[in-house]
Amino acid sequence: MDDFKDIKNLSCEVFIHKIISEKLNAKYVICGENYFFGHKAEGNCEKLKDICKKYSIKTQIVPLKTYKDKSISSTRIKNSIKFQEFQDIQKMLGRKLDKNHL
Repeated sequence: MDDFKDIKNLSCEVFIHKIISEKLNAKYVICGENYFFGHKAEGNCEKLKDICKKYSIKTQIVPLKTYKDKSISSTRIKNSIKFQEFQDIQKMLGRKLDKNHL
């Protein structure tokens, strides 16, 4: 069941049981407050927390961070890289950026 085509169709409960618990043997899961998962994104971070509890998996929900009044996301950082907005990238990541690694 390692094929993405199979995994993307799993319900929230089955995804956590088969992948997070059994395959990865996770003990602790961290997600952003805007996280969705499972078939057709039926699960959110609260559902993740509830289901993980059944499998004795601890969870942490991380609040969204903003920069210039917009949520920081991987898409936003990628777009800033595309437009070479290096100061904004450093502010969003909270660290110095080595431009040679982009």
